[in-house]
Amino acid sequence: MTTKAKMKMLIDVVMTLLLFAVMAYPMTGEALHKALGICLFLFFILHHILNLKWYQSVTKGRYTAVRITYLCLNSLLLLCMIGLMVSGFLLSSLAYDLHIYEGMFGRKLHMLTASWGYILMSAHIGLHWGMFAGMIRKKIKVKAPRILAYLFCGFAVLYGLYEAFARQFFLKMFWLLDYAFYDFNEPAVLFVIDYIFIMVAFASLAYY
Repeated sequence: MTTKAKMKMLIDVVMTLLLFAVMAYPMTGEALHKALGICLFLFFILHHILNLKWYQSVTKGRYTAVRITYLCLNSLLLLCMIGLMVSGFLLSSLAYDLHIYEGMFGRKLHMLTASWGYILMSAHIGLHWGMFAGMIRKKIKVKAPRILAYLFCGFAVLYGLYEAFARQFFLKMFWLLDYAFYDFNEPAVLFVIDYIFIMVAFASLAYY
């Protein structure tokens, strides 16, 4: 593996961890949430700089159904990140100091783009899972029975979809929620487990 490929993989891992941390607003608090969001956006820019060849290839070659799916997913992810940046600014004290009053729009846009961004990022990981799985198999020689993998995947999809519904992802994604109510006393480990399963659920659906 080349140095550039290792760097791209490291950035992807860091972005995934930052995504978890940004979604954990009740545990991090507002100040850290903002700092983590800025870091995530900077890594997102770096990710795109290292993948400029993908942009150069957009107008070349034949478009299959799979390639169209990749293009749509990446384009929607880009829109989500822009939406998060804009809505984050609208909710900041800087916007207030500049006398920019957005009413409920900034809050609802932030919830919408954050929810869509998490789901699309999970699907993005799923579409690239074949590459990651191949690398993992080279490092880990022990193979689990295929039936166990399917059973775990099925459980993860069902539990992840249930948690996405319970945590109001779908209401936020379709502009149906004005306020998000958080449980500030929720154990961090429970939050992490649930959000991992939500990610695995949508990654699995995208992969299969």
